[in-house]
Amino acid sequence: MKVAMKWVSLFLVCGLAGVECLAAEGPPVRLWRIGQQDDSAEEFALAEGEHARFLQQFGSPDRAFYIGLSETPADWPFVLPGPLDAWAGSGHGGRWNQMNTLPIGFVLERKPVLGTCALVVDICDAHALYPPQLRVRVNEQIYDIAIPAGGGDESLQGDYSRAIGHVARIEFPNSVLRLGYNEIALSITSGSWLIFDAVILETPEGMQLAAPSPTVIRGIAAAPYAVGEGAGEEATARIEVYQHRTPGTLSVRIDEGARIVRPLEPGLQILELPARPSAGDRASRIRVAAEGRMAREYLRRLPAAPRATPADYVDVFAGTAHSRWMIAPGPWMPFGMVKIAPDNQTQGWIAGYEYSIEAIDCFSHIHEWTMGGLGMMPTVGPLRTRPGLDGAGYSSRIDKRTERGGIGFYEVTLQDSGIRVELTATTRASLQRYTFPADVPARVMMDFLLPNEYGMEVIEARVRQTGPAELEGVVETVFPDLYYNGVQRYDLHFAMQFSRPFERLGGWQDEDVVPDAQEITVRGDCGAFVEFAAGAGEPVSVRTGISLVSPDNARSNLEAELSGPFGWDFDAVVHNQRQAWNALLSRVDIETPDAREKSRFYTNLYRALVGRNIWRFRAGWGSFRR
Repeated sequence: MKVAMKWVSLFLVCGLAGVECLAAEGPPVRLWRIGQQDDSAEEFALAEGEHARFLQQFGSPDRAFYIGLSETPADWPFVLPGPLDAWAGSGHGGRWNQMNTLPIGFVLERKPVLGTCALVVDICDAHALYPPQLRVRVNEQIYDIAIPAGGGDESLQGDYSRAIGHVARIEFPNSVLRLGYNEIALSITSGSWLIFDAVILETPEGMQLAAPSPTVIRGIAAAPYAVGEGAGEEATARIEVYQHRTPGTLSVRIDEGARIVRPLEPGLQILELPARPSAGDRASRIRVAAEGRMAREYLRRLPAAPRATPADYVDVFAGTAHSRWMIAPGPWMPFGMVKIAPDNQTQGWIAGYEYSIEAIDCFSHIHEWTMGGLGMMPTVGPLRTRPGLDGAGYSSRIDKRTERGGIGFYEVTLQDSGIRVELTATTRASLQRYTFPADVPARVMMDFLLPNEYGMEVIEARVRQTGPAELEGVVETVFPDLYYNGVQRYDLHFAMQFSRPFERLGGWQDEDVVPDAQEITVRGDCGAFVEFAAGAGEPVSVRTGISLVSPDNARSNLEAELSGPFGWDFDAVVHNQRQAWNALLSRVDIETPDAREKSRFYTNLYRALVGRNIWRFRAGWGSFRR
């Protein structure tokens, strides 16, 4: 028999984003519920020992449980696995951490102005040794909750005799919800599994769900491109719609334009509809009907946009969860030598970038199989010469909402330092732009010993100042124990120019720091840094050319590809990369009304081309052609 008493945790969040929380009169009303509060999970899918089948049906952020449409016994799992659970996609000693998500979608017809809502997550049990950290996302707002340790693994088999229950109550202002489609998503960011008893949403009196419809309009927004065939200026409306189980049709009329009818296949899709641009600052009126019945009217501003290109559909973040060293959301040219991208994992299998980790250690220049090099990181405050958070190193947390990337660019805000980072690149050179907080001294770290999939060693690194805002250097690198053919060695030469002079060049080797020098020589766990005087918050840009042959070639690559044709013009470098990719991707065309299908197609082609580099070497030789 399950333990009857449940501990209750209460999380009250008021004043979020400047919105004042004002209580509504009267008790809260249960808007919807998944499951019964009966100290049992037997009413859910996969109950009593079928948890190992979780990934066959659940875990995708695209597969929501729709209130009023989905069925609890088939569409909601009894368990939510954590990133330590191998049966749910994790592995490699905890390094390959699958973060599964359970979204809940619902449509509001009416909502009061004031009041507080509460999501109640009633938990039957949780892992006894590795309790989960539960993340609840309510539309754009995120709440993290530590769930206490539970009983035994017997609960996964339907035996709750040792279970320890818990009730987590997450309160949030009514303003977080909106008329139309809303989504609450549950995931576990660390630890192991939890088992549901019920999930309940309580709201102020007056909140009302829309009548169930097999067609759910999840969102309407303006696309940053135009898909029409007209000769004049055009806009595009993107409609994200879910069709429940059977085919349907969607009818859309934008302002006084002709009615557009699109067939709907079961599942989630994004329709692109050409439209006239909105006049002036006013919004366009978008009327949507499903199966002949009016669904909703929306007001959206649809600005004129340039013609769509294949590059618009490439998702550089696709495949970056539990991925390999060679897959990251960097701005990479076709067959590029420079593959600059964020890194956030430690040494070992699948090192590099992991999408679910909300921190960054550095931005390194090479992400090839059995090759890495030249990590860079802008910092402020005391000098730290190793990665790490909370003052232990120069790493920083990030807010995922500030992380963006696409063909030609990557950008993110480093939360701990307030520095905005923007990256772009040519084939053999990178351009980075760091916007530091005002009135603080700035520092740019260069780390030469980088964690990656195979253990690397720095034989020796030499850096010297060649001008008030210039450096050149070489990092002699060896991978001494590659599983397939012994040793691999290469020398990475670089030429680096900053947009304004730096005050000093320094370096480190293990625990020893050289604070100021014209030239440094280090080896092993080592790196270099430059420091700038406090500025007014203006950007500091750095452009870097690399070569595996000589310092002259590194400087030549920088001049020929970046500083010569583009100077410090970041947008021009981005445009150059988009042109290069569009020249390749546009050789193959795809016709579909669904933007998701276009993204899948132009992304699998981008990945195929970006990964097929033209290195010319044999392991152990280091005979390169660049």
